[in-house]
Amino acid sequence: FYLAEVFVNPETRGQGTCQWLLRVLSHAAAEQGFKDFSARTSVNQPIIQHVLVERMGCTVVGTEEVVSRKLMGDQVVDAPDTRVLMVGPTNAFDTSPYRGCHSGY
Repeated sequence: FYLAEVFVNPETRGQGTCQWLLRVLSHAAAEQGFKDFSARTSVNQPIIQHVLVERMGCTVVGTEEVVSRKLMGDQVVDAPDTRVLMVGPTNAFDTSPYRGCHSGY
């Protein structure tokens, strides 16, 4: 399966939210028969890269230059960015998707 975008509210970062969400998504994908997943994130997101590579066993397979359109104030602007492409196994967490992750509660 393909994981396009993951956003975590800045106020709740550092509580394991991203890892919990990725664990739940990975577990659900594995239950539906997917063996691998691919993910793409900005080079400006080192934490998500750390979770995907160090915790979920992903491998960086390349980068790509993109231009995203973003609404800034009342204007739409082009924002160039470099994206990191990764692939990994859906069974990276072989336990319950809810075990060992902080829920923020």
